[in-house]
Amino acid sequence: MGRRLTRQHPGEPLGERITVTGRILDRAGRPVRGQLVEIWQANAAGRYTHRQDRHPAPLDPNFTGVGRCRTDDRGRYAFTTVRPGAYPLPDESSWRPAHIHFSFFGTAFTQRLVTQMYFPGDPLLPYDQILAAVRDPPTATAWSPPSTTRCPPRGTAGLPLGSWSSTARPPPGPRRAADAGHRRPRRVARRDARADHRPFFGHALPVPDGGRIAPEGHPDAVTVHGLVRDGAGVPVPDALLEFWQAGPDGSLAGAPARCAATPEQAPAPPERLTPRPAGRAPGPRRRGLHRLRPGPHRRRRSYAVRTLRPAAAGRSNAAPHLAVCVHARGLLHHLFTRVYFPEHTAAHATDPLLAQLPEERARTLLARPDGPGRYRFDVQLQQSADGAFEETVFLAFR
Repeated sequence: MGRRLTRQHPGEPLGERITVTGRILDRAGRPVRGQLVEIWQANAAGRYTHRQDRHPAPLDPNFTGVGRCRTDDRGRYAFTTVRPGAYPLPDESSWRPAHIHFSFFGTAFTQRLVTQMYFPGDPLLPYDQILAAVRDPPTATAWSPPSTTRCPPRGTAGLPLGSWSSTARPPPGPRRAADAGHRRPRRVARRDARADHRPFFGHALPVPDGGRIAPEGHPDAVTVHGLVRDGAGVPVPDALLEFWQAGPDGSLAGAPARCAATPEQAPAPPERLTPRPAGRAPGPRRRGLHRLRPGPHRRRRSYAVRTLRPAAAGRSNAAPHLAVCVHARGLLHHLFTRVYFPEHTAAHATDPLLAQLPEERARTLLARPDGPGRYRFDVQLQQSADGAFEETVFLAFR
């Protein structure tokens, strides 16, 4: 998997070749170096290589539709791919215009960004329900105009993400809102059209062995497992969870370990990212990132991550915890939450976040003991109508 999506298989994929380029800049306009950029998309016929994609368009055996690269010293990235096709929503009420999904990390946990790139002049844009659900109307910065200033590789059309994510500025660094209690997830208006269909986070973003960070048998290893549920208490299919934490010594410095697991793959050694180069834009750095998705089958849609027991981070007054980023279909934006452990009761009393929450709300952030070295933590995206499931506390940063 790399930046050339058209060279991942022995044969040539079908469709128009395009080159997507851009830059990542911070709020001060400085390039963000060494950042991981990930994309995923449908093939030229509008079909994803995902078992849950029921669109009857043909699969392309020479196109997977997933790519990764790092930004250079000027914050630039580039992908060679094919122009994706449009596809209908499951209820066939409308079609989604051609688009490419993008994932960026920024320089801090709160700068996580997952978004989409559209193509100018697409006649389906006025009918796209995702665009219609965005709070602010789209502007010229939402599109990707063809390039007339650079020469793309032979056989491709140049598409700089120039006016869009080429100048993607992550939000400011982590500063919790004054009311850090309850953030309502921003959901799309109609769950039947989107929440059960695409963008297939668990298909594109995981990497091997994401749920097994700490070696088995390590004395400080703990396993956290659970479900991601919707307002009806039903496990959400294809959700993606990212766990971020300080090291066992509380250190926040060092290169992150980024891993994920898919049940279909055999365990493999985790992919270790190299340290970021000196001179990058300042900002907190995460010690560990663990990425995984729940199982594919309805009865096994649970996740499990085995990691080292976290310590309090640096000089922070926060109790030891895991920071969690939740991605799921039906959400316009990913959600942030935390996992606290029950044995740190004394630290909970002085934790800045827990101190602001009523007791019944704080309980949604506490993992439950479930055997030696095991904890259960369920993510509830919305409170159930009968009140049986309390919505998890989600955090807003500003």
